[in-house]
Amino acid sequence: MRQKSETRGGTPEQIVKDIRRATRKHHSAEEKIRIVLEGLRGEYSIAELCRREGIAESLYYSWSKEFLEAGKKRLAGDTARAATSGEVKDLRREVGDMKVLVADLTLERMEELQRLEPRGHGNPAVQLVVPGVRLSRAPQRIGREQQHVKLHITSGGTPVEVVWWNGGDKPWPDGRFDLACAPQINAYDGRRTVQLRLLDWRPATAV
Repeated sequence: MRQKSETRGGTPEQIVKDIRRATRKHHSAEEKIRIVLEGLRGEYSIAELCRREGIAESLYYSWSKEFLEAGKKRLAGDTARAATSGEVKDLRREVGDMKVLVADLTLERMEELQRLEPRGHGNPAVQLVVPGVRLSRAPQRIGREQQHVKLHITSGGTPVEVVWWNGGDKPWPDGRFDLACAPQINAYDGRRTVQLRLLDWRPATAV
């Protein structure tokens, strides 16, 4: 009987471990950061801090290591972002892309651009920057869940259709703006028309 009871309940040491595991506090990420920062300030010894917080010193040092590694990764990421953001990113995009006017977006021009296909590695899709345009009419939500947007842009001449996939919940252009887009030919109901796929936009920078 005694042996069966020990098998069912476990040894005293195992019971203590099970109780500790069941009553162990689960710390949120914010709590872990607070505890690690408090240890780094040095106002209390790590042993005192861990006793007060009810954690093992080994757990504190594990959190501290994770904290420092995450910080190094964040710094590396910020450095990479700084090198590809702001004016640098704009310059790269403007140098690498073709700047065209709305009047240049003819069906014939789009057919010429399609001759650059096939695309892929070493031969990327053509991207254009169309500066200083306006909306010729109010944007229209499209799609089953109204998640896409159809725009019509102009710089004073014939409007050109623009589709913005998954742009329904994003800020829409207003006033004059520069448009980054990928040109394509839309074939529908026997008609072929120029259509642009919106990649990004910004308030117009040119005067």
